[in-house]
Amino acid sequence: LGGLDILINNVGVYTSKSFFDTSAQDWQTQFQVNVMSGVELSKHVMPGMLKQNWGRILFISSECTYLVPPDMISYSATKAALHATARGLSHLTKSTAVTVNTVVPGSTLTEGAQVFLNDKAKAENKAIEEVEQSFFKEERSNSLLQRFAKVEEVASTVAYLCSPLSSATNGSVIKVDGGSSGGI
Repeated sequence: LGGLDILINNVGVYTSKSFFDTSAQDWQTQFQVNVMSGVELSKHVMPGMLKQNWGRILFISSECTYLVPPDMISYSATKAALHATARGLSHLTKSTAVTVNTVVPGSTLTEGAQVFLNDKAKAENKAIEEVEQSFFKEERSNSLLQRFAKVEEVASTVAYLCSPLSSATNGSVIKVDGGSSGGI
């Protein structure tokens, strides 16, 4: 690939199963994809970033890190691991212009979320809008936004963090979750 200035680790697989039905293989697969892909890519590009004294590494986490839905414990654990990984890597950038941060999106209207809404609407014989309202009333009641974030709303924060404007933001967790995970 040559030298890279920006690495955005934005991948995630999950299973929606009870804790007792989530197999060791499910856990392993999610850990390999969700955590180790970012670890290996960061290990590959970070030396070049440090040598050129500029670069941005972002890990895209999830509100599930804080909410930990009972059917997504393994996914939530892998996304929480990204926080520790990013924080540790940020310490390797001390006194450089390389930054490593974590972005925590909330429920975002990605292609996958669109499929989820469509499938649930068909299964429940309801309108998509009704399914979305129900989702935020029952499953994401903490959301202050009370709607799915637009992809562009998350992307604008990612673009800022990848820019020179974010030079003083390093080792941080930036939430773009519509207030769903709370905190002070």
